[in-house]
Amino acid sequence: MDMTAAQVAAAPVRPVRQPNRLLALVERYSPSQGWPTLVMLILVLYSVGSSVSSANWVETPGIYRVLIIAAVTGLLLAKLRRPAAALHLVGLGIGAVVVVWQTSSLVTGEPLPQQVYDFWRRIGEWYTAATTGGISTDLLPFTLLLLTAAWLLGYVSSWFIFRNSNVWVGVVLASTAILTNLSFLPGRFIVQFFVFMFFTMILVVRVSVVQRHDVWRRAGLRFSPLAGWMTIHAAVWLCVIAIIVAALVPLRIYVSSGLSDAWDVGRTPVAYLEDEFGRLFGAVPSRKDLTGRIFGTTLPFLGEISLDGDIVMWTKTKYPSYWASRTYSEYTSRGWVAGDTSEVAIDPDTLSPMTADSTKRESIEQNVHLSFGTMNLLAGGSLDWVSREAVVETLRPKVFQIDMSDPSAEADYPEDIRLLAAELRGLPDQSADQPLGPVVAQMIPDDLALVEVTGDNTIPDRTSLATVTLQRKIPLAPDVAAMRFATEVPENEPYTVLTSVSVAEPEDLAEAGTDYDGFITDHYLQLPESLPQRVRDLAAELTDGIGNPYGKARAIQAHLRGDEFTYSQEIAAPPSGSDGVDHFLFETQTGYSDYFASSMAVMLRASGVPARLTAGYAPGELDPNSGQYFIRDTDSHAWVQVYFPSYGWIDFEPTPAWDLPGRDTAPTVDSGGGTTTTELGIEDAHDIFPADDPFLEELEPFGGSNLTLERSYDSLIRAGIGMASAAALALALYLLWNQGLWGKDQAVKAYSKMGRLGVLAGLPRRRQQTPGEYADSITRSIPEAAEGAEHITAAFSRRRYGFHEDDEEADEAVEQAWRSIRWSLARQTLRRVLRMGGGQTR
Repeated sequence: MDMTAAQVAAAPVRPVRQPNRLLALVERYSPSQGWPTLVMLILVLYSVGSSVSSANWVETPGIYRVLIIAAVTGLLLAKLRRPAAALHLVGLGIGAVVVVWQTSSLVTGEPLPQQVYDFWRRIGEWYTAATTGGISTDLLPFTLLLLTAAWLLGYVSSWFIFRNSNVWVGVVLASTAILTNLSFLPGRFIVQFFVFMFFTMILVVRVSVVQRHDVWRRAGLRFSPLAGWMTIHAAVWLCVIAIIVAALVPLRIYVSSGLSDAWDVGRTPVAYLEDEFGRLFGAVPSRKDLTGRIFGTTLPFLGEISLDGDIVMWTKTKYPSYWASRTYSEYTSRGWVAGDTSEVAIDPDTLSPMTADSTKRESIEQNVHLSFGTMNLLAGGSLDWVSREAVVETLRPKVFQIDMSDPSAEADYPEDIRLLAAELRGLPDQSADQPLGPVVAQMIPDDLALVEVTGDNTIPDRTSLATVTLQRKIPLAPDVAAMRFATEVPENEPYTVLTSVSVAEPEDLAEAGTDYDGFITDHYLQLPESLPQRVRDLAAELTDGIGNPYGKARAIQAHLRGDEFTYSQEIAAPPSGSDGVDHFLFETQTGYSDYFASSMAVMLRASGVPARLTAGYAPGELDPNSGQYFIRDTDSHAWVQVYFPSYGWIDFEPTPAWDLPGRDTAPTVDSGGGTTTTELGIEDAHDIFPADDPFLEELEPFGGSNLTLERSYDSLIRAGIGMASAAALALALYLLWNQGLWGKDQAVKAYSKMGRLGVLAGLPRRRQQTPGEYADSITRSIPEAAEGAEHITAAFSRRRYGFHEDDEEADEAVEQAWRSIRWSLARQTLRRVLRMGGGQTR
């Protein structure tokens, strides 16, 4: 019924319901993929963050918070219909604030402005080290890097899922992150990958279901929302089963030698990045046990280290020398840096660069086996010849540029360069038509080469010096800083080196004098201006009144080996901003060989004695029966080499955990950092040495004599595991073979075993065959088994179909029949296997 205008006017006016703004806002930013998708993404990100956090590389405050905020930020920005580039700038800005906020929380105990200042100061110091070839041991920049990576992972993954319904970008990034992290961790951490894979597969299924539902909606198809949850439920169980199978199935990877060589070539840039990582993040601890140490171009002052007792190399040599891998010439407050080098390729047909100052050196031959594949060439003494292609790195000469108008840059130059610069500044201006080069060349000492001269022509008709560039001449015998093989030497593959070792006596070294070559003083008297004065004062105090470098070296060595200092591998890294040597000498007095050797080298340089740090392995321990020296991971070591004119580099040992260098006996050290002796049986040598190693023949006369190795327990454990595995396999086969036969009489057992073995022999019993027909089929194929098969079949038929109880005599006859045919069936099985194998080859 229609209402009149008056009735309409008189009718009450109902208020219009206003939409709930909060609900509208939630609906506006709700993901079309559903909130469960965000929850599943956060679980995937959480599993990655858990892997990084449990590795405990560095402190990562709020890493889970960073990942969650990043995921939510990616969702909210993905819902805005604005240009992607602008939204990404906003996301990066938010991420920068969150990451800096979390990282700066590591700077504690100070007001917020001071925290922020210290944060940026430390980042600036790290950047300076990164761009100038220095070393950084500050862990704060690595925390910043990890949290930044966490933000980018969460933000990018969320953006692509909720903006483009693309789950695979996030999956690839997250997989790369967790696999990279796990590759540097021991195998026990692998369970984290299975947790990650579970959540990842559920996330992929969830996004795929949402995409399928969108397709159905656009096609006008109706479906129950319950179907999606049923799919997820099924996917959960399928993922669980798949992960269990993946965890239980053994994995063995076979790689051809060609692919291995290609990998070595292809990863060269990665190897360079590993060196750079060690230089800039050297204090990040190692979590994975590795056989053999890699001595890179930097040796930073680290904190706690852990070395195991595995044998890394063994050698036969008459001289128990240190095994040098690399020397370090440049000291910084955070550690050592190897100098710039030139490379010289050598092979068995060429000699190594000649040894400098070879007075009183003896040539020896060393046969070396390494238990790990490596490119590091280890040699005891100065290398003269090697049986494989190799590369020798020789130290480059220093280059000095003298700026006539700015002498401040010469503060770190050697004294002879500073004196020459003063003389050059006193050189009068020359006429414009007279070249400056010949005039300057006459003033240059013999051990320097003139590289470049530039003039200032601002005065009419006159020319004055502007800059002079000089280079120290390369000595006839280059200074070898490191050695490596041209290609990786496989584990247990021997090589031979000829080296020269010093046999100089203490009186020889005491009389060596101080007539140092300029090349030596340029590199090996260097100290940074930042070295605290109290280090120099201690060096002066220890060497006061001693007139020769050898006496100074002995005095400093004795001080460091005194009761005031303690050897320990369980130490903290020096605080940020401190000098490593100063911190060791005056604050902790506790450390391992890196600290003892660094302190001696620095104090010698402060005393005017050229010295360098050398890293490699200590001599190891001698087995008196075989004459072999065994070097373990615990022998990884740093020591000092001091330069003596005419005699060259001489080893010194300031670390109290090792004995002083000797000529006739191997060092014996305590459990604090050296080796211990454990007796082993001769059979264990076969587990260590290659089968064709002549050393095994030398051991045979000793019979059951013991070797001073540390591998017996490993061998016994391996033997025990092998025997236990064999026993378990035999038991499993026995149980499988007798499955279902327990409690059966002899006739049933024999007939069942005949059928089981017949299957393997290619003579299975068909369903329609009677026992007698089956016996006939065996007889036709294996005539020699006829009698036994017929007897077993007859006894089985009587027992099964005639309900006849056989007596003990009948059972014995059945057992005898089974023994008569089982070998015939086994031989038929073997012939069948051989025929099958032969049919697959041509």
